[in-house]
Amino acid sequence: MAYILFILISLIWGSSFILMKKASLVFGPISIAALRAIGGAVVLAITIKLVKNNWGLNRNLLLPIAFISIVANIFPYTVLPHLVSLYGSAFIGMMIGLVPFMTILFSIPMLKVWPTKLQAAGVVSGLVCLAIIFSDGLQRSIPAGSLFLAIFAPASYSFANTFIKKNLSTVSPLSLSCGLLTMTGLVLLPIAVAAEPVDLNENLSLAVISVALLGIFCTGVATYMFVRLIKDRGPLFAGMVAYVIPVVALIWGWIDSESISSLQIFAVAGIVASIVMAHSSDS
Repeated sequence: MAYILFILISLIWGSSFILMKKASLVFGPISIAALRAIGGAVVLAITIKLVKNNWGLNRNLLLPIAFISIVANIFPYTVLPHLVSLYGSAFIGMMIGLVPFMTILFSIPMLKVWPTKLQAAGVVSGLVCLAIIFSDGLQRSIPAGSLFLAIFAPASYSFANTFIKKNLSTVSPLSLSCGLLTMTGLVLLPIAVAAEPVDLNENLSLAVISVALLGIFCTGVATYMFVRLIKDRGPLFAGMVAYVIPVVALIWGWIDSESISSLQIFAVAGIVASIVMAHSSDS
């Protein structure tokens, strides 16, 4: 079951970057973040009502949920659509591949969990491949500031994954996911309404469909599956989906006629090999 979730999450989240790109034709980054969070929260709230009719949350969880919402949702949900609209879905999607390496950095001091030799080798190998992608971005004249901003997104995800495993492991994944997305939507929606006008152009239908898919599947369904995977197999195993996401994002970018270099393809091939190496210790 863990590997099925792993594959599904990778495919869904790898597709989220092209959806952000299409949504940005009409909506601003804050609006995209708010709408995807609200869409995901509604889906999960309905699921909770149908499946168990018990929210499983209390006042003691308000502060940690607010904290994780800021770190893992509000910041990356807003930054990533902005970067995708500027530099393309394929390249920015590849930067998420930093999650496994950063997860190790956080897991060691926070969880006292050390990776196996194969996991460490796989993560380091993948990091080298991502360094190649990073250098490719510099050659394309992408500002270093934007690249480092893209790096903060996987850093925030990695920290949040580890924090959830350490402090919120007793909370239902479904309830926790719904709480995180609800908090995110409540914070971002007023800001989006006040700060970002909607550009009503010929791409409106495409943008609305993209935001709907981003909210329902990439945010609601996938967030629940990911939180469950963290609790079942730990943050490092779950974080390794970030090595598949760049591959899916690259394929979607190529389909959408984005410029894909041979260097990127080489790096992605190395990332796939890194995943096989890291996960071979689980077999």
